[in-house]
Amino acid sequence: MKNYLKENWYILLNQWWRGEIRTKQTPEGKIARKIPINIDKKGALIRESFLLKKMQWKLDFIPELLETGDGRFEYKFIEWKTLKEHKILDKNIFTQLVEIAYQLDKLWIFHGEINRPTGNVIINSEWKIFLIDYERWKLLKEWDSKNLRMIGQFLASQKLFDIKDFVIFIKNNPSSQDLKDYLLKNVI
Repeated sequence: MKNYLKENWYILLNQWWRGEIRTKQTPEGKIARKIPINIDKKGALIRESFLLKKMQWKLDFIPELLETGDGRFEYKFIEWKTLKEHKILDKNIFTQLVEIAYQLDKLWIFHGEINRPTGNVIINSEWKIFLIDYERWKLLKEWDSKNLRMIGQFLASQKLFDIKDFVIFIKNNPSSQDLKDYLLKNVI
């Protein structure tokens, strides 16, 4: 395996136990490269890049994948703040979180870490949300609302909404009627 850690033309952005993210400015714009910390850790990144590659055309809340291979992948960098850094959970962000969880549930994809959206949700300058870090994703064997339940549990744990306010919000705001019907019937 090529040692991507020694490519000094990428600037270290973030490092964790499985790998790191490095960025680079190109004539086409800034790119990010997610690479494993060592050869033993590349399996999770291969799985993540597989999902991103397959779902690129279907989901607008994942970063645009540019290249994959050898346990690493590159994507268009998004100037962002995490949900934790943003410190505001307004109606727009809340609606996007619920829509993202619902879209993943409809595709039978469990994110794996959506219960901690403060680090896995990034918000760009136009207040559009992207969900990142699919290292632990799973394809479910049967339909389940795991992502929505976990987002709901997060919101409840943060005491961001009283249940009555949540019901009123759901009745008045989600963009799709099938999501609204689903939430009122199965989650609330």
